[in-house]
Amino acid sequence: MRYLLFFYCFAVVGLTRAQLNMTQLGYLDIPTLHSTGLNDIWGYTDELGNEYALVGAKDGVSIVDVTVPTSPVEVKWIPGMNSIWRDIKTVGDYAYVTTEAEEGLLIIDLSPLPASTTLPTNYYTGSVGSEWLTAHNLYADNGYVYITGAGRGNGGLIILDVLTDPMNPIEVGEFDNWYAHDCFVKDDTAYLANIYDGFFSVLDITVKSSPVLLGTSFTPTNFSHNIWVSDDGNYAFTTDEVSGGFIGAFDVSNPANIKFLDKIQSSPGDGIVPHNCHVKGNYLYTSHYSDGVVVHDITYPYNLIEVGNFDTNPINVTTTDGCWGVYPFFASGNIVASDRNEGLFILSSGVSQGAYLEGAVTEMGTGNPINNVTISIVGENITDYSKILGDYATGVVNSGTYDVNYFKVLYYPQTISTNLTAGNVAIQDVVLEKIPQFNLTVTVLDAITLNPIENANVKLQHTYIAHEGLTDVNGEIVLGMYYQDNYQIYAGKWSYDTDCFVDSMITSSTGDITLYIKSGVYDDFTFDYGWTSAGNAARGFWEREKPVGVTGGNGEIQNPYNDVPWDCGSFAFLTGNGTQASNTEEVNGGEVVLISPVFDLSSYTDPYVNYASWFYNRHGYQPLNDTLKIYLYDGINPAVLIDKKFHNNTNMSYWVPNSGRVLDYIGLSSTMYFVATLSDENITENVTEGGIDNFSITNFSMLNVADEAENDITLYPNPTTGLIHLEGIQAGQYTIIDASGRFILSDQLRQDINIEYLQNGIYFIRFNDELGNTITTKKIIKQ
Repeated sequence: MRYLLFFYCFAVVGLTRAQLNMTQLGYLDIPTLHSTGLNDIWGYTDELGNEYALVGAKDGVSIVDVTVPTSPVEVKWIPGMNSIWRDIKTVGDYAYVTTEAEEGLLIIDLSPLPASTTLPTNYYTGSVGSEWLTAHNLYADNGYVYITGAGRGNGGLIILDVLTDPMNPIEVGEFDNWYAHDCFVKDDTAYLANIYDGFFSVLDITVKSSPVLLGTSFTPTNFSHNIWVSDDGNYAFTTDEVSGGFIGAFDVSNPANIKFLDKIQSSPGDGIVPHNCHVKGNYLYTSHYSDGVVVHDITYPYNLIEVGNFDTNPINVTTTDGCWGVYPFFASGNIVASDRNEGLFILSSGVSQGAYLEGAVTEMGTGNPINNVTISIVGENITDYSKILGDYATGVVNSGTYDVNYFKVLYYPQTISTNLTAGNVAIQDVVLEKIPQFNLTVTVLDAITLNPIENANVKLQHTYIAHEGLTDVNGEIVLGMYYQDNYQIYAGKWSYDTDCFVDSMITSSTGDITLYIKSGVYDDFTFDYGWTSAGNAARGFWEREKPVGVTGGNGEIQNPYNDVPWDCGSFAFLTGNGTQASNTEEVNGGEVVLISPVFDLSSYTDPYVNYASWFYNRHGYQPLNDTLKIYLYDGINPAVLIDKKFHNNTNMSYWVPNSGRVLDYIGLSSTMYFVATLSDENITENVTEGGIDNFSITNFSMLNVADEAENDITLYPNPTTGLIHLEGIQAGQYTIIDASGRFILSDQLRQDINIEYLQNGIYFIRFNDELGNTITTKKIIKQ
């Protein structure tokens, strides 16, 4: 009974995948059958009307009879060399298969089906003198096969005549200006997806021996993986194969003047990667990796609406795992899809037109159009934006009454209840009122001398808008404000600490505020103080950015998703940043160098250098010998190495705090520099990433202060919600420092210290006697 229950649960799990207007009819576990993974898919119908899925796999091609969709049967397995990539198209009774394994173009004669499964094959490796063994993709149309990404020249387009002799192609033309990842051909026009150049190109191939370039256009995320064209030839649809990539829609009726129309994501905000799209009538079928098969209504190409989906994969990741290919062109209406790990799915589709909403947004009083207004349909995870003339177009899959939000920074938002009907276009024009402005004066003073600080950086960050600039000779800056709300306030300058105030209420009656910052060497990169990025690497140079994160296919975090949590702001210096599933920003082919502005340590007695570092090095060439090195330079003598991170000596995928005594390495001068280098020692690919954040110079080690307990001073309670009681010391001074080494407050010693006003977190209290000598430093936790 236990085994029967397990089987029942497994079957239920297999049938409860997320779906919208699509249903699973059948399934075949090809990965288990042949111990392989799958890739692309195509379809074939024999003269008796039997339908076959032609399924590419890492180790061959599977031909599956799907005529009875509930009982798919593999009728032929053709083994091949191992490769992640196989792509299949048909011309008449012949299938053509490309792969990046070095076996050339596989040609399969399918005409013996269904009577016989003895299918003749041949391999084509190019014309004499211009051979090629690998190719990424292909398309077939009207007796020609179009090869892309071949291992010859730039990997552009190669045109083969297969009408004359289907088993022995004849090369008749090429277009090799750029690498072409994929292509689509309609009549005498070819559309190439030039993935690494970020655009698609359109060619006139009337004369096959002399293709002519007609036009190009960049795609929404500049990583154009595939392209497909509408039945009337007027519209093209593209996919950008990156995490968070878009499906794009374009008017290509005039290739010399291509017009972008719309873009859309599946699961917005989840970073899911789109792969291949195909047009069938007024619907676009896309293999969308971990989201499975996704269907969009393209009745109005400027207004793409998701109307169907079927999730072939149990995971939800930002990588290229999941549904690789979909084929929606069978006469039966059935759809076949290949999932890299899960297998072959046979699906039915009940998609229909969506309900459309269009209109224009203008400004109250002026009537001017407002662009980039966010239009979101509540509860539907659907967001659109108004265009340059204020016009917008969006919609939903089902009829009903919906709340629609209209929002733009500096305008009062509106929510309008709207009736939408499937197949119909509802028109809704909206007028937004601008929020009135008020002024705020911010003054920045030296915390010790109380002198005004000129050219101090000031930033007030609201949820929707940031106000920032530099103070004048009086330490003042006047900012035009709009939102009467909580702000995050930052002030700083090179050779001063950066200070930040969280959730500070600013209203039109606030008038002015004064900020105090203390001199010192500190940078958490809230502001750009002019660090220098240099090096000889091919890519991966240091950049000051907000981390957005990259997770590899093995689940390891390669790039941080946030800066260090214990400093102000959210910026760090990184060597790679972004969410591309196949990271192309990591350091490679040399060294990248980060150099601080000059800082003065001549007045320090025994300083420590503190910083947080990020290091990741894995995959590819062995041994893994890429390194992150930290140096100090006094402006005169050679730079001195003070720290080195490599694969086996540091925690990867974490921000690691570091603190070192400067005099252990180098003398003190007024022209000091902090230098970080990250190198990929080999041209061969590794994933190598680095980060630097929360740099400071202090008079004590930020790592060891918590262990200094060789005195009789005690403080309690710890953790505390605000009030701290002291014992063991009667007179002197105390200084509160946050976990980044940032000065908070100095005052005369008292028996009770109130830190209720501080944010929750870790702080250090340094105690000095009446002569100013440091006695000890204690750690306190505010909660």
